[in-house]
Amino acid sequence: MATPLRIERMNELLKRELGLIIQKEVEFTKEMFLTITRVKANDSLQSAKVLITTFPPQKEEEALYVLNKNVFRIQAILNRRLKIRPIPKINFAIDKMEERAQTLEEKMATMDLGDLGTEETTTEPSVDAPTRRPGRRRRAAER
Repeated sequence: MATPLRIERMNELLKRELGLIIQKEVEFTKEMFLTITRVKANDSLQSAKVLITTFPPQKEEEALYVLNKNVFRIQAILNRRLKIRPIPKINFAIDKMEERAQTLEEKMATMDLGDLGTEETTTEPSVDAPTRRPGRRRRAAER
């Protein structure tokens, strides 16, 4: 089992290297923009899930098909480039986090928050609360 720091570093390294490999080696349609959003390697560093998003979002399935069709070639190039062991086996998946965040933002924008935070509240000291002058410390004998 790898340490959390090593897993985090591996995720960043894979994200950077896979981005370069995909940019140079994989052909997509001209009207598609692909982004690797996150890489999540497992604890043993034997496999890693590479999460992607595309613009426009309707092209995600097409991008996933192209990446999975070329996964063995991408893995071979990655294996040659990296001088570390083990190199995780990569699996591509669509990142739904952006989509969920966008729908959540839309729901929050349509919510009627009313007059939250506009009411003035008065705080009166309770009768039981001791009063002290601000900035003065109590002596040890008074405690």
